[in-house]
Amino acid sequence: MACKAISAGGGRTSHLSSRWCSATAAPKPRLVRLVSTSRCLRAQDVESPKTTPTEHRLPQTLTEKIIQRYAVGLSPGKRVRSGDYISIEPAAILTHDNSFPVATKFLSMGATKIHRPEQLVIALDHDVQNTSEANLKKYQSIEAFAKKHGVTSWYPAGRGIGHQIMVEEGHA
Repeated sequence: MACKAISAGGGRTSHLSSRWCSATAAPKPRLVRLVSTSRCLRAQDVESPKTTPTEHRLPQTLTEKIIQRYAVGLSPGKRVRSGDYISIEPAAILTHDNSFPVATKFLSMGATKIHRPEQLVIALDHDVQNTSEANLKKYQSIEAFAKKHGVTSWYPAGRGIGHQIMVEEGHA
């Protein structure tokens, strides 16, 4: 029996090794991977990763493992697979001077406390060359907000680029 799988590139097909398919009387469902995705497929039918029997699943990808680690609200024993809808709680969140309107919205909703201030990383890096009074006042407001809410990962203007700070200071 020759088993074929549709490749991701233009509908061409390729023969699979006998490791994946065999000509036995009662074949077990065998999993194959498409070339450009981590979705699991049976040799004949498409089957959702959520319904694939555990013993037949391929190992989680690196991305699935990382997302699994930070996922919240998963049922016990649930393994994150490609295509799942999940919520995550990242270890760190970068914000900067141009995203300060989020803090303004936070305050306008009547919020008074940041749930995890150690999660927030504030870096002033987008408009550092602007020395206008309005921009300097905005920077003072951001610093006051950070101090008031206990944000310890605060990086003032001139300290560096936020994305690099995340790596260099061990937030990512």
